[in-house]
Amino acid sequence: MKQLESHIKRDKSCLTNKVISKSLFKIRNFPVFFGCVDSQIDEDLKTDMEFFIEEETGLIQLNKLIPLEILYQKQHAFGVGSVWNLHYEQFAKFISNGSHENVIEIGGATERLANKYLSVQDAVWTIIEPNPSEFKNKEIKVIKGFFEDSKVSINQDDIVVFSHVLEHAYDPRVFLNMIYEKIKKGQNLYFSYPRLEIWLEKKYTNALNFEHTMFLTETHLDVLLENIGFKIEKKSYFKDHSIFYKLSKSIPSEKNYPNLFIENKKLFDSFIKYHFDEVKRLNQLMEESNDDFYLFGAHIFSQFLIVLGLNTSKIKYILDNSKEKQNKRLYGTNLFVRPPSILAKKKNILVILKAANYNNEIKQDISNNINDHVRFIE
Repeated sequence: MKQLESHIKRDKSCLTNKVISKSLFKIRNFPVFFGCVDSQIDEDLKTDMEFFIEEETGLIQLNKLIPLEILYQKQHAFGVGSVWNLHYEQFAKFISNGSHENVIEIGGATERLANKYLSVQDAVWTIIEPNPSEFKNKEIKVIKGFFEDSKVSINQDDIVVFSHVLEHAYDPRVFLNMIYEKIKKGQNLYFSYPRLEIWLEKKYTNALNFEHTMFLTETHLDVLLENIGFKIEKKSYFKDHSIFYKLSKSIPSEKNYPNLFIENKKLFDSFIKYHFDEVKRLNQLMEESNDDFYLFGAHIFSQFLIVLGLNTSKIKYILDNSKEKQNKRLYGTNLFVRPPSILAKKKNILVILKAANYNNEIKQDISNNINDHVRFIE
């Protein structure tokens, strides 16, 4: 792998706009793309992932960011599985309670939210997305690009929606302000946002990384929304996965952000220690066993363990349910991706499973539909 030569500098707090200089931890030589590729590993790019913390608020963030054209060079978040399916179904119902007929979705790469909504409500649905898939539903309008760069206008009878997009924004204040400026007073914004506190507490590696570049908790997010000028009309919680927000344009507030320094630092330190300990445990298990080992998840879940020292020479393949990833190489590694179906009829199989909120559905699918003799290491 080659070193990334240029970064986007962001050393000011995404909450207070004050300089953040207190480093928490640096993970060296992390792959800059979380998807799968057909190219050779010597073409992959790597760079240090260093986390900083603001002493005034406890906000944790990366100060060196990956250029967007590199970070999102290809679509890789396909949202497969029963958890994501139920998430889109529940979020669509949350939105459809307003019976809205004109919807602008930011970042709807897979059309899944649109189709869930359109199955219960007639509407004109427009998606703004830099890497749209080939949509089956030709009634959906598509604007290719980033919302920040688009000249799209939002009409009085439009609503704006997005799902798991805000945590990807390099400056959430700017992103939210752009929406605020484009809509009228009382007009609605709906979005789904990850429950990051729970994710970090449960040691999910998709909580913080080059794509989720800040630990913007629900507590801080609520204040940020109100300070920009959004009124929180309604919130709903989906498992340990997401928070659904319904907002309306109102008058900006001037609230102070609570200081979560102690709580956030404790959570983060525990998260890092856990993963170093887990890598040691997993390496020892592989060293002492003659079974065949597989690693589930062609994504950040696997890359994180590998960068921290997981012994990949003991792993035959990475498993993933996404057809778009299968038979390709996980970026930043020498491991290729295969479907879980290759485990059928095999014996003495151990699957390392660190796939966050999705562990249970993955285990059930493999055990019930492929091979009930497979054992899992969680």
